[in-house]
Amino acid sequence: MAQPRKLATANAGARGQAADRAAGQAAPARTAPKASGLRASLAVFALFCIVGAIPAALGGETFGYWQLPITSAQLASPPWSLSYDTPLATPTPMLANATLRIVTAPGGSSVVATLEPGFATQVSRYATRAGVRWAQIRWAGPTHAAGGSGWTQASGLVAASGASQSSQARSIGDLGALSPAFGQAIGALGPGFASALYFPAAGASYHTAAIDQPEALGAQITPLLLTTLYAKGIVASQPNASKGPPPIARDLVAGNAQALTFDYALVGGAAGMDSFLTQRHITGFQFAAQQPLQAKGTARSLSLFYSALASGQLVTAHDQAEITTLLASVNNAAATAVAPQTIIGAGALVVTTASSAGGAITIAAGTLTPASGPSVVVVAIAHGATPAATQKALQTFFGGLIPIIQG
Repeated sequence: MAQPRKLATANAGARGQAADRAAGQAAPARTAPKASGLRASLAVFALFCIVGAIPAALGGETFGYWQLPITSAQLASPPWSLSYDTPLATPTPMLANATLRIVTAPGGSSVVATLEPGFATQVSRYATRAGVRWAQIRWAGPTHAAGGSGWTQASGLVAASGASQSSQARSIGDLGALSPAFGQAIGALGPGFASALYFPAAGASYHTAAIDQPEALGAQITPLLLTTLYAKGIVASQPNASKGPPPIARDLVAGNAQALTFDYALVGGAAGMDSFLTQRHITGFQFAAQQPLQAKGTARSLSLFYSALASGQLVTAHDQAEITTLLASVNNAAATAVAPQTIIGAGALVVTTASSAGGAITIAAGTLTPASGPSVVVVAIAHGATPAATQKALQTFFGGLIPIIQG
């Protein structure tokens, strides 16, 4: 039945009012998310201002506001991570397969020694630092007081045992390889200090970084020229040579300038000296024509010469003994000013000093043959403002070396 017009109109009005009330009640529900999002944005902005961008980004991820992307650039191991393996029950013999920089702790930057390829070591423990494997090693030296320990990257070591180890081993390193404490003390003398040490019985060599720095030899040419005179038979051909060193040898080591010039020409000058030494694989010297005192050499070349002389490669045993006696007799005062006679022993240490406008240079070179301890071929070159300064540097050098030799 159709409703009367007035009743239909009233019902329609009632329905419109109900709809308006429902809309009014629903409106706050729609605006609530906007207010919540605003509060979240303000919270993240405050976090950014207080702690910075990266912590704010992490904090936003923690509160669920966003998800940070995962990339392949993330670190597999944090740079500060460090873990130690259980120490080995028995130390493992290893050889250096590369130049090893020895530090005091895994990942350290302070180098206490450098061991060159072939150096024999023993590994006692491993560790991992930021994904890199490190080995704790120990090595020995030519005396009980030599050698050291520390950490190095395990990738620079290769296993060796038995005959393979003895045939491949080559004990060559810096002065820290002889003794870390000794290397540190000599390093304090500055980069201009050069040294080379060779222990014939052990076949071990140690040197500073400046081993190949050319230096003016000055009077250090005398032992080279004297040896060449003997090796060429010139001394033996002199009258009464069988009764002791003839004047041609004695005048040379005494510092006679005419004898030096005469003997230099007698062996063929610069060409004769160079030929004699290079034929015996002694290189690194530079000789000047008719100017023997202008010759140059390095710590390495002087070490090669004295090592060959000590091993009997240059002259006979008789001539070697005579050369040693001559050099020791005329250089005793200068030698004992930097090293005691007890450490020089039956050897000879030639110490010469040259001064110029740029300062002074003192060279100590020869063979130490103490009654207690191994023989050592030693070369030490010091630069300084005065001869007194270079002498003090050499005293420091020998003062640190003596306990190692006698240890």
